[in-house]
Amino acid sequence: MSDVKNSKYEKSAPKAEGIMHGVIENRFIVDEKNFRADSVFRDARGTRITGVMLEGGIRHSVSFTLGNEHLPPGEYEFPGDKIGNIYYMVVMPAFPELIYKAERAKLTIRENTSKPYISGDLIFDTETLDSFHYQVRINIFEITGED
Repeated sequence: MSDVKNSKYEKSAPKAEGIMHGVIENRFIVDEKNFRADSVFRDARGTRITGVMLEGGIRHSVSFTLGNEHLPPGEYEFPGDKIGNIYYMVVMPAFPELIYKAERAKLTIRENTSKPYISGDLIFDTETLDSFHYQVRINIFEITGED
C-alpha cells in the first residue's frame, strides 16, 4: 500500500500514455459505474500502469504493476510472480483515500513491445474494506509512447 500512497499518481516522468476503459461494480450494493480514464500512464520503469478518472470531484484510480516491463503476451493470474500490486482507489474531498487491494485477478496482455506499447485487459475482485468490495473489469487498456 505504501507504494500507492507515496506515488500520489504524479506524472513526474511517464514512459507512455493511453486509454483505459471498463466497469467498476460495487458487489455490496450491486451498482455498476463505467470507468473511462481521463488520464492513463505507464511509469518511467515501464512496470506500473495507472488509470485515473475524475467524476464530480471524486477520483477513481486503477493501478497494477507488472513483474517486469517486458512481460510477453499471454494470460497471467494474481496472486503470482508476474503481476505485483493491483488496486482500485477512491479519493473523495475531505475524506481519507480508500484503497481496495486485489484479492485475485486475471491479466491478459495482447501485445507488449519496446516502442513502448502495451495492450490488454484486466479483471479483478478486491478485498472487502468497510463492508464494500468491488469487481473491476478493464475491458481494454492501450498505452503507447516513445523510446
